[in-house]
Amino acid sequence: MKENINLNVILVVAIIVIALVAVYSASIKPTNIGDVIITQSTQESLTVTGSYTLYADPDEANFNIEVETQAKTPIDAQEENALKMDSVKKALLGEGLKNSEIVRSSYSIRPRYNYSGGISEIVGYTATHSLNIKTTNIDSVGKYIDVAVRAGANDVGGISFGLSDEKEAELRASALKFAAESASAKANSMAEGAGVKLGEITQISEGYVGYQPVYMSAAAERGMPAPAPGIPPTSIEPGTVELSASISVTYKIG
Repeated sequence: MKENINLNVILVVAIIVIALVAVYSASIKPTNIGDVIITQSTQESLTVTGSYTLYADPDEANFNIEVETQAKTPIDAQEENALKMDSVKKALLGEGLKNSEIVRSSYSIRPRYNYSGGISEIVGYTATHSLNIKTTNIDSVGKYIDVAVRAGANDVGGISFGLSDEKEAELRASALKFAAESASAKANSMAEGAGVKLGEITQISEGYVGYQPVYMSAAAERGMPAPAPGIPPTSIEPGTVELSASISVTYKIG
């Protein structure tokens, strides 16, 4: 008799436990809205992502100007290169380029070989001097290229247009602000659609913020002839820069 009573007690306890588990499981059933899941539990929350893209005119240009010379001896190649590069620099500075806008240079002298019958023979030397220029005077890029080529440059390329540090910081702040507004609007719409109330923000984090410079094709080819005086200056359109920002925001819901 006592054994039957104990079995009945155990059975009743088991039924109560199963019922409690079922009730608790039903209370944390997730609500799926689009690509966002609202989880209703002891810590009810909604997480959304907001993004925004700004379009702006670039205010900084970057390009390379190179002088390459060839001669029988390394000293002859070096001397000819030095004379031409000096003329190129003077022409650029005379056109308004600042010394501080020549941000980097590279230089090399290397032998040239002739291969015949499995034998290599040095037939001359090549001297190469390259300048990297970064300027905010983007309307003068075409003019800088023209005067450099006339002065002796025979390779121009790596042309890109981007944003100065100051303008990038300004646009970055604006894009983040608009991304936050986008996240807020999305959260309100989703909460309304799900029939829940939006509460305070519990977490906010910055996602991607950045832009890609506008790259142009090479404006001059190695060995190209210098443009004749009186010819209209080279025209290079900088295009438009896109700067994007995204943020993630988590709200309490009730």
